[in-house]
Amino acid sequence: MANYEREYLSKFTPLPKNKLDFCAEALAKLHAEFIIIHPFRDGNGRTGRYMIDSLLVQVGLDSIDWNTVFHKAIADYHKGIQQSVSRDYSLLASLFREFMNS
Repeated sequence: MANYEREYLSKFTPLPKNKLDFCAEALAKLHAEFIIIHPFRDGNGRTGRYMIDSLLVQVGLDSIDWNTVFHKAIADYHKGIQQSVSRDYSLLASLFREFMNS
């Protein structure tokens, strides 16, 4: 957790206002790395999603409608998390960008 704080939280929070592309990239990194550090396969999903929503609300944006994400893009969400293991956050950032704007 100390590494997560140093490498991700301290670099990307608080999120900047009115920079949706940066926010989507930062959220993808924050979310994926938080999920990855958990020792069990599906251990941090709900908490990680709550963290994303909290960060969005702090800068005046709406939280993500996770039911819509899971209804429309669950396969891409899971694939985005898997790609993040190799530090490829592009799919997850794209999903966040799409659902931040809806």
